[in-house]
Amino acid sequence: MGNDIAFTGVRRDQIIDIWPLVADIIKRGCDKFNNLTLDGVFDDLHSGSQLWVAGCNDITSVCVTRIYKNGNCNIELCAGQDVDKIVSFLPIIEQWAKENGAKRMRMQGRPGWRKKLTSYKLEKIIMEKSL
Repeated sequence: MGNDIAFTGVRRDQIIDIWPLVADIIKRGCDKFNNLTLDGVFDDLHSGSQLWVAGCNDITSVCVTRIYKNGNCNIELCAGQDVDKIVSFLPIIEQWAKENGAKRMRMQGRPGWRKKLTSYKLEKIIMEKSL
């Protein structure tokens, strides 16, 4: 494989086997995006969400997507070492989403993603207040 980064979707029947290799990366993503939990992502991957992994010799980045009945394919979580590599693989996810009935892609994330996702438009903002 050399220095080429591989990117692939993980079949649902492979989640248990690959989980030890991705759990820490997913947990770091969950810690930054506090509406997700590691257990919740694990459950979601067994009930319709799609896990995507990237890496050379080891898995270094992950994405989790889900297609909803309203036609949205949401990028629920992206985490890992190289954001630019993750962004470069989005066309693969977008093609998969289209082939599986999605009409649009959506992502909710930190403000820095806006600069990276130049083909996406800002649709909404989320406002939050700690209580």
